[in-house]
Amino acid sequence: MFLPLHVHPFFFFVLGLIVAIGIAGQDALGFLVPIISVVLGLGAALASRYRLISLVVFVFLGGMFIGWGRLNWYTFFYKKASQEVIAASALKALTLTITGVEHRSDVRYPYMISSTLEKIGNTRPSWARNYGIQLYIGTRPSCLVGDTIIVPALKISLPANPIHENWYARSDVIATGFCPRLKYDLLNRPIYHLGRWLQKKRNFLWMRLRHSLSKQTYTLMASLFGGSKDIDKIHMRDIKELFKRWGISHQLARSGLHVALFLLFWGMLLRLLPLPLAVRLITLLLLLLTYALLTWPSVSFMRALSMGTIATILRLFGKQVNSLHILSLVACGTLLLNPLHLFFIDFQLSFGFSFILLWLAHLDYIEKRL
Repeated sequence: MFLPLHVHPFFFFVLGLIVAIGIAGQDALGFLVPIISVVLGLGAALASRYRLISLVVFVFLGGMFIGWGRLNWYTFFYKKASQEVIAASALKALTLTITGVEHRSDVRYPYMISSTLEKIGNTRPSWARNYGIQLYIGTRPSCLVGDTIIVPALKISLPANPIHENWYARSDVIATGFCPRLKYDLLNRPIYHLGRWLQKKRNFLWMRLRHSLSKQTYTLMASLFGGSKDIDKIHMRDIKELFKRWGISHQLARSGLHVALFLLFWGMLLRLLPLPLAVRLITLLLLLLTYALLTWPSVSFMRALSMGTIATILRLFGKQVNSLHILSLVACGTLLLNPLHLFFIDFQLSFGFSFILLWLAHLDYIEKRL
């Protein structure tokens, strides 16, 4: 079954990665990983005369070792960083670099500041810049994206609920803080900053749309095409009920389908122009990246964006495009960056359904060739 389906050995590496992270993520079953690894290693040794089976087992085994090591490495340093910064924040000032300032629909804390940690007091930890801190503010802050600020002693923490804590860990956020008004000293404000410019353009675009469209139309557009989670739930209530009645409520959340439609629409338009293939592909790639920069990301969107970008680049260089291989590559990269993605439903549904659809399409293609 292996040869006619043309499954690349890298697929089994990703499968081993997923199995190891899934087992090691359950504390009670974490000891099974080395046991399974030893069993598989013995199996590979016994099957060494069959090169194909041996290759698959050893690749799967390598994925398991890397997945188990990556998860334990990430959780160890995340907990260490979180405990260290929370313990020191009440006594020492924190030096932060602002990465985002967002307005929310929350009444008490309508502004959220995302930042990366630079220093605790006068000390720069070895893990600094790898993790972020989110601050929820009651009044509009005057700091901008790209600013480096010093925040005096501030009470920060992580939610006691393990589910919420895992959600922040998935986003590389080691602590959160709530304050009616943020007090800080501005340490540095760069004259030019790409992140600040992009946020201004994105805010300007969606503010114009908010004032130009009706509230219901804007809410629907921001959810479907912008990926915004900070939407007016009142205006979405009737729409959600209608979509639930037809069993298509999942279409209200932006997903990979919207990226596929975006690529299909602009690809059809560009085909009407007398342009070389390379120019059309580069234009399509730039349009896709612009769309991503002017909207809000999600796991399913980033999965489709990564797959679309890789496929477009491969076509640009005249290489064969295999969607199953690209999906395996994107899944591997996502889990190596942060293995906690595996335990969230959006990752599971996005990658799981994509794999099933691509696998069925691949089976149909192979069957037609035979």
